[in-house]
Amino acid sequence: MSHFSGHRNTEECIEEIVDKASQVMNIAKYPVGIRSRVEEVKSLLKVESGGVHSIGIWGMAGVGKTTVARALFNEISCQFEESCFLPNVRRVLEKHGPGSLHHLQQKLLSQILKKHSASLANFARGGELINQMLSCKKVLIVLDDMDDSFQLEFLVGKHDWFGDGSRVITTTRSFDLLGKHDVSYRVPELTNNEALELFSWHAFQQGAPVKDFEELSCCVVDYAKGLPLALEVLGSFLYKQGTEEHLRALYRNQDFRDGKIVKLLVISLDALSAEYKNIFLHIACFFRGKKKEDVITVLDRLGFESVHGIRALKRSFLYISEGMIQMHDLIAQMGQQMARDAEQGKPWNCSRLWHEKDMNTVFSAYQITRTHTFSGAPQNEANQKWKYDAFLSFRGDDTRNNFVAHLYKRLQDIGINVFKDDMKLERGKFISTELLKAIEESRTAIIIFSEDYASSTWCLEELTMIMECVDKKEQKAYPVFYNVKPSDIRMKTESNNFAKALEKHREAFKANFEKLASKHEADIALRKKDETNHKDNLEKVQRWKDSLHRAAGIAGLDVRKTANGNEAKSIEKIINDNFRNMHHTVSATVKYLVGIESRMGEVESLLKFRSGDVCFIGIWGIGGVGKTTVARKYFDKVSHQFQRSCFLANVREESKKHGLMHLQKTLLSKLLKEKSMNIASFYEGADMIKRRLCHWKVLIVFDDVDDEDQLKYLVGNHDWFGGGSIIITTTRNQDLLRSHDQLYSVPVLAKAEAIEVFSWHAFQKPTPDKEFLKLSKSVVDYAKGLPLALKVFGSFLYKKGVTEWRSAIDRLKDTGHDEIVEQLSLSLDGLNYQEKNVFLDIACFFRGRKKDDVITVLNSFGFRSEIGIDVLIQKSLLYISEGMVEMHDLIEQMGQQVARNVDHDTPWKHSRLWHEQDIKTVFSADQILTGVAYSISIY
Repeated sequence: MSHFSGHRNTEECIEEIVDKASQVMNIAKYPVGIRSRVEEVKSLLKVESGGVHSIGIWGMAGVGKTTVARALFNEISCQFEESCFLPNVRRVLEKHGPGSLHHLQQKLLSQILKKHSASLANFARGGELINQMLSCKKVLIVLDDMDDSFQLEFLVGKHDWFGDGSRVITTTRSFDLLGKHDVSYRVPELTNNEALELFSWHAFQQGAPVKDFEELSCCVVDYAKGLPLALEVLGSFLYKQGTEEHLRALYRNQDFRDGKIVKLLVISLDALSAEYKNIFLHIACFFRGKKKEDVITVLDRLGFESVHGIRALKRSFLYISEGMIQMHDLIAQMGQQMARDAEQGKPWNCSRLWHEKDMNTVFSAYQITRTHTFSGAPQNEANQKWKYDAFLSFRGDDTRNNFVAHLYKRLQDIGINVFKDDMKLERGKFISTELLKAIEESRTAIIIFSEDYASSTWCLEELTMIMECVDKKEQKAYPVFYNVKPSDIRMKTESNNFAKALEKHREAFKANFEKLASKHEADIALRKKDETNHKDNLEKVQRWKDSLHRAAGIAGLDVRKTANGNEAKSIEKIINDNFRNMHHTVSATVKYLVGIESRMGEVESLLKFRSGDVCFIGIWGIGGVGKTTVARKYFDKVSHQFQRSCFLANVREESKKHGLMHLQKTLLSKLLKEKSMNIASFYEGADMIKRRLCHWKVLIVFDDVDDEDQLKYLVGNHDWFGGGSIIITTTRNQDLLRSHDQLYSVPVLAKAEAIEVFSWHAFQKPTPDKEFLKLSKSVVDYAKGLPLALKVFGSFLYKKGVTEWRSAIDRLKDTGHDEIVEQLSLSLDGLNYQEKNVFLDIACFFRGRKKDDVITVLNSFGFRSEIGIDVLIQKSLLYISEGMVEMHDLIEQMGQQVARNVDHDTPWKHSRLWHEQDIKTVFSADQILTGVAYSISIY
């Protein structure tokens, strides 16, 4: 071992020896289930018999195709004259382009002939040379991870390329590539017993779970769906961790049952330090397939201890192959998904850029990126990526006037924002662009498969777009089988409507090609163009077929098997499956809802024994304690259980601005789905509420009530509503709730809850940084457990230094609840002149106005208000709800208090005037307003 001299220690030398050995063996550390699978493939290969045979090993990603192929290769390669294992074919061609195929041909020849082959001019020549050189040799060739028939054609060609007794093995995720293979083998997922054993080896270093972990281990195994990769990563992550970590892992991955393995793998990074996470993300995004020594050099220059980091990551996330750093596709996908944790349409928000298209987008848009690997400024609902809650894909002739019409109406009735192409598309627009945009902006795609669905090329294109969005944007697809079976969509037989339709499309493309070929026979350029178009069309048909197969395998609803074909009940199940927990209202603006579940549970317990009665619930507490948040979360959770529902927000504010009749009209319009309501007086409005709603089971929330008349003419009595109705009132005044059946006082946050809320906004994590712990506890003490104050103070102190923290705390001393409004003005200190003026204008004049209108007015005064509003949202000083600029009452009160920062009796000294009495006082005293002047009449 003389060549290991110098500065390298023994541990590094041993590691290098292990790496080199693994290049030869490359067998899974715990080969559970591998032996039986290898024997099954061997029985199909019939190594002892003559002839040339090819076998395809296929299955989903992470199931162990490469592991099986490698183990088989190691076992039987000695029975052949020569052998070659070409790993990661797809990855190599993705990295270097299709033109590099001849380099793979050269590598194949070099390994088999044990000498460096001459450079190949092109892959056609490479194919000829493989045929010439190997036609008399008995060889074993494994082509790992193929994804294109073109690769097979020029790497292994036909059986006569190889000598008698040769065997060719292909691994792939696509069964369709194996049409010319003699036999195929699908690698099955691990059985429950195998999965439990494999997981146990990684989690406990033994073949079975340790005591007290049996049940939890079985749950993890269920979530992993028998995928060895998921079991290995999860097991390694949970190694030497307690039951609490197991439970948290399970809790965070309920959605894995839908097959989102990449999301599941993300939790495995939790055990890594910040430095090792960054090393992992750098490798996933930039260095996969690079030489280990080169990667270490680059990462060391960036300040990382990369040797130790790579050693730690080798346990689960990467491996060394032929001196190169490699990782499984799903692991790389996980890392890249984390790095692109913002919207994919906004690459300037990503922590790393590696796609050329993303970089072009960033620099062409003159975007400036701030790289935060695992943090960012507090986000807000205003940045949501979903424009629509649902997109309906359907064959119009089959379902437009029956099932789809009823589904669309029901979704609209419960407030779901639905895109239905024949309702939303404007005439004259290019339909494909509009539909693509609508699909990308929809949270859920509901695909109604009917008998003639596949006869429409547009439906098939729509479906393909949906499947792409499922992969790239985490969109949910939900298939509905209307008078068809899932097996019809999978086209198990050539006689079903879907198979016939695809064949008809294929024949139509062929007929058109033949027609054009005859027409352009004398024009070589046009003939080549026709051939290219024909190839594209045939590939399109294959994409349609693949999309149909995928969609048929997604959990959905078969109308014929639901309540004996009852369409009404089928529609209700679609709603329950997809929109039961939909948050499409202001509650989603609250990012860190610490303590909300316990408060929700207490509200639910008040209704435990009143299922058939009308029940009035009063939720009360001081300003900023979270009354609206609790009510909104409960509303979002259960509103789908009622025939009609309405959340009437800001009753106090709206009543002052527009009067009770306006609120009555709004309530009736939302519940009855009628755009305009004619009400002559609030007495007539009250009577109409009673008459129209007394037979409906409704859920109504009246938010921020402050006057008995509001309850008298909006809520009335129990007999105004149908059986099972729930009426919720939120207020600061308990005396208003005397007629309510149950009362709930929202408590301030406990100390631990308060620290967590504050930490999320101040540090973007649930606990403070160590050097700020004592200071954080001081701020939390001053906030008196009020979520609003914690949120505002935390957002203000985000990324500020110790000196600024201490200065803020000095100003917070001796703060009681009465002084909290005044102390919230601290948050204005971090604003520049324009941002502060935008905030004060909104607090005094524009709360509840349309965002676009506010921007127009403020920009006319020379402000860059779009930027100002974005900054105020980040500072938790305002939010956007249904297109309106909104802020909490206490924030508004603070802003107005700042604007009236001198004696209330001298309004001519105020920077802004908005109260009628102040305006009268100023002009009656012949005072000249020297502050910022506004034309009051426009408001």
